[in-house]
Amino acid sequence: MKLNISNGDVTIDSIGEYEIIGSSKVHNIHVNSKATIILDNVDIDVSKESKAAIDVDKSGNVIISLRGENKLKSGDNYAGIQMNGKCKVLIKGEENLSSLNIESGTSAAGIGGGYGDDLDGELIIEGGIINILSTREGAGIGGGNGTIRGGNLSGNVTINDGNLNITSGNYGGSGIGGGCSGDLSGEVIINGGKITSVAGKYGIGAGIGGGYDANLSGKLIINKGEVLAIGGEGASGIGGAINITKGGNLSGEVIINGGSITAKGGLYLEKYGGAGIGGGYNGNFSGKLILNDGEITADKAGNANDIGGGSNGEITGKVIIKIDKIQVNPTSLDLYIGESKIITSIVTINPEVHANISNFEKVKYLSEDTTVATVNKNGLVSAVGKGKTKIIVISMLDETKSAICSINVSNEIIKIGEIDLLIQVNKEELNIDELENIICYGNNPIIKDLYIDENIENFNVDVILPDCKEKVNSIVEYKKISLYLCITYSIALYTTKACMENLKIYALQKSEISSHLEFCLSKDEDFDINKFKIILNPKYEIDKNYSNKYYLFKISGTIGLVKN
Repeated sequence: MKLNISNGDVTIDSIGEYEIIGSSKVHNIHVNSKATIILDNVDIDVSKESKAAIDVDKSGNVIISLRGENKLKSGDNYAGIQMNGKCKVLIKGEENLSSLNIESGTSAAGIGGGYGDDLDGELIIEGGIINILSTREGAGIGGGNGTIRGGNLSGNVTINDGNLNITSGNYGGSGIGGGCSGDLSGEVIINGGKITSVAGKYGIGAGIGGGYDANLSGKLIINKGEVLAIGGEGASGIGGAINITKGGNLSGEVIINGGSITAKGGLYLEKYGGAGIGGGYNGNFSGKLILNDGEITADKAGNANDIGGGSNGEITGKVIIKIDKIQVNPTSLDLYIGESKIITSIVTINPEVHANISNFEKVKYLSEDTTVATVNKNGLVSAVGKGKTKIIVISMLDETKSAICSINVSNEIIKIGEIDLLIQVNKEELNIDELENIICYGNNPIIKDLYIDENIENFNVDVILPDCKEKVNSIVEYKKISLYLCITYSIALYTTKACMENLKIYALQKSEISSHLEFCLSKDEDFDINKFKIILNPKYEIDKNYSNKYYLFKISGTIGLVKN
C-alpha cells in the first residue's frame, strides 16, 4: 500500500507493507501493529507540532526500510522515532544508496524515548546512512531527558551494519545510552558498520554510556565494526558522564571482541576530564572491561585515566585482556643462600591496545617452596635454603596464562662487607613511569689487594669413645686462615624493559671495600681464593623529592664469598 504523508497523518494498525512518500510539516506516522514501512524520499518536519515524526506504540513491531533520502524532525519533547514501551523497531537500508536524517525535539532522543521516557524496547539497525541529532538533553539513541524520571536505555540496541553519525544533545545526553541523568542500563551490541557517536558542542554526556550524572551500568558488546565514541565535557568516551551526585561511573560491563574502537574522554576545566573507557569526571571504574580482540584506542582527557576512573575517580573494577603469551627472563636461576636476584616478565596481549594500562598491566609472582626461595611483588627472588623450586609468573590480566622460572639454591654466602652508596640520576634522563622497573645490579667485582696469613694451631679436647670407659684427652690441630682483601666493584642502574630491547644504563658508580676474615680449614687443606666467587647483592630506595633536578638512589646490601 502506497501512502502520501502530504495528505494527512498515517496510522498503521494492521499487519502489512506500507510505502510512504511525500513531505509534511504537520502530519506524522503512528504505528501500533506489526508492519513493514518503506520510507521513499520522505520529509517529515513536525518541529512546530507536539508530536513525533514517527511514533511507535508499545504494541508496535515495525521494519523501516529506507529508499532514497529521508528526513525526520520531531516537536519538542518527542524523539525523531519515538519508541514507546516494549515496541520493536528494525531499520535497514542499502549502504551509500539510502539515508535517514533524524532530528529530535528538545529533551528527547533521536531514536528512543521522549522527555522523561526510556528506550525500553528493542532497536535493530541493519544498514543505510543514518545521521542522528538530539537537539538538547536527550541521547542520540536511547533515553530522553531523565532529570525527573526515566531517561535510560533500559532495552536492547543492536547495530549490525550501516554508517551511523550520532550527535547527542547539547546539555546532557549520551551518543548511545542514557539521556540527561539516564543510564545505559540495558544492552547495546555492535556487530558491524561504522559508528561515530559524539557529544554536541556543549554536550556533557558519554559517547556511549551514561548521560549527565549517570552511568554505564548495563552491558556494551562490540564484536566488529569501526566505532568512534567521544564524550562531552568531563564525560568518558565509553562509560560514565560527569559525576555530580550519583553517576559518572562505569559500573557495568564492556566487552570488545573485535573491530576498531576509539574512545576519547572530554576535557573539564582545562586539567580534568573523563576516561577514554571508564568513569567521567569524579566518576569511578567499578565494573568490568574485557578486551578479547580488535584494535582499541582509549584516550583520556586531562588527568583522568585512559582506562579506569575519570579525574578524581577510583579504580576498583576488573580489566581482563586476552594474553597471547608471558615470557620470563631468565627462565632459570642458580642462587646461593642469602643471595637475591630479580626476574622480569614480558606480557604480550592479543588485542592491539593503544592506551596506558599500567594500572592493570601487572603480573603476580608465586614461589612453590618458600623454604627454598621467596619472591616479592617486583620479582625479586631471595634464596633462603638449599634445594630446588619454581617461581610461577601469572598475568593479572588473564590468570589462565603463566610462565615458570626454575630456581636452584646451593651453599651459603660468607659475608665480607656492606654496600653503602648514594647515586644521583638526572630526572630528565629517567621517566617517572620507569622508576618501578629499575634494576640495581652489582657489576664486575675484582680483588684489588689480597693478603693471606696461615697458622697451624691446636687445642685440647676431651673425646668420649665407644670402646673407652674414660674420657680421652686429645690435641686437635687445624689451619687458621686470616684473609685481608680489598674488592673493587660497580653498581649499575637500568630499567627492565630497556634491558630486554636496547639496554640503557642510567648510572654506573664504582666503589671498593676492605675486609678481614678468619676461618678454619683442616691442617692438610690448602686455601685457594680462586675457588671462591664474589657475590654482590645490592638493593635500593629512591628519594623522588631529593631535588628538582635529581632522583637519589640509596644503595645498600651485602658483599660475600661463596665456594664454587
